[in-house]
Amino acid sequence: MKSLLAITQSFGSLVTGGQQINSLIYAFLEKRNYRLTCSRDVLNQNNNLFFLVSLVLKIKILSKYDKILIDSSLFPKVFLFVFLFRIFFDQKKIVVLHHHFVSATIIGWKKSVYGYLEKILLKNCGFVIVFSPFTFSETSKIILKEKIHYVGLPFEKKELCEHNPIDGRLLYVGTIEDRKGLIYLVKALSLLPKEMKERILLNIVGKTISNDYLTTLKKEVEKASLQNAVSFCGRLERDELDHLYNTSSLFVFPSLYEGFGMVIIEAMQRSLPVIAFDNTAMPYTIKNNENGIIVPNKDCRAFANAIKSLLENRSLYEKLSDGARNTGIKAQTYEEFENNIVNLIDIGVL
Repeated sequence: MKSLLAITQSFGSLVTGGQQINSLIYAFLEKRNYRLTCSRDVLNQNNNLFFLVSLVLKIKILSKYDKILIDSSLFPKVFLFVFLFRIFFDQKKIVVLHHHFVSATIIGWKKSVYGYLEKILLKNCGFVIVFSPFTFSETSKIILKEKIHYVGLPFEKKELCEHNPIDGRLLYVGTIEDRKGLIYLVKALSLLPKEMKERILLNIVGKTISNDYLTTLKKEVEKASLQNAVSFCGRLERDELDHLYNTSSLFVFPSLYEGFGMVIIEAMQRSLPVIAFDNTAMPYTIKNNENGIIVPNKDCRAFANAIKSLLENRSLYEKLSDGARNTGIKAQTYEEFENNIVNLIDIGVL
């Protein structure tokens, strides 16, 4: 029986898509008779003068595991551990689960520092598992492609069901934080014609990560007199969210950075055309005027025009709705995803 240590970020409520996928991998490996140990505190130091000695001793203890699986978002805590592990033991024991570059979402001096630490982690591990073509492309600029293994993301197959969109009903699903670009969406709505603003309703669904950002959003909504056009729904149960997917006309996703953007596929599975900015992973899934509309990054006017166009042009809407559904149907299944994980086991990555 192989032993596996998973150094992970969360054991409670799984907020992000990345956390959910990591948890799925851990569960699958347990089914394959791996002896799994999960920890997020195993590398914590006491910041004393002997922390390096303490870390080396921990490395020796942890080297007994056949594989050490690390969530790349923990790079500030683990980069030194991985660097030293490479010196003393077989770096192929270290496998990094890499969904996106955290440093790309940061501004100021921290951006350079975090970027450097992320690169140290990736360069000194044995293998990197990525989940999107975009992340594969960005990671291959840093390390050899032979170390990178793409497995994709799994989605439930949705039964073909009747889509009953309500005219003017818009939907956003995701966390509420600066990276998600919701301020640009609110500004785009403010640019719509008055008669259109009076008949639209944007439902914003998701957990608030930044209360300050939520406050800023609500002030922007009030400033634009959109109180009746924007609803902050918080996190919803699956049935409630499915109802919103089924009754919405458009999925609006103004994110400024995504490793993949799982909700894009979830929306397309319900025949919802998606409007998004032309950045990071979005163009890998959204094909302009085929299953959605891609607009220049942070261009609120272009975003508003895309909303207006799809709400007014029925033939274009139906074309993009059909295209979205076709994209959703082709999404990777859980069975295909597990087969990819099995392949990683067979070739010695896991």
